[in-house]
Amino acid sequence: MAQQGTLAISDWNMTRLNETADLLCKQAGARGSEPTKVDVSDREAMKTWARPLRGRGSSVGVNMVINNAGVSVTGVIFEMMSYDDFDWIVGINLWRGPRHQLSPAPDRIW
Repeated sequence: MAQQGTLAISDWNMTRLNETADLLCKQAGARGSEPTKVDVSDREAMKTWARPLRGRGSSVGVNMVINNAGVSVTGVIFEMMSYDDFDWIVGINLWRGPRHQLSPAPDRIW
């Protein structure tokens, strides 16, 4: 499937993002990639990232969505974690799935 189009890929770390995009394009035979820095815990950022993807491929503009984002806090005692730590973890580990799956869909879902 990748041979038919362009790989749209996002991460917050541009170095790793570009390395991953290059590797995936070579392995999948994609025509090219569109690496974009985006915070998956930010709903508006995800909508902004996905907006140009609409209208490509399937009826929602995307043929396949793959997500493997995930974070944790190590070396910190649970009781010492702040609400900001929990917000960060939940924002990525819980909300990344729905945001990645729904962001290429029409605005009515949001």
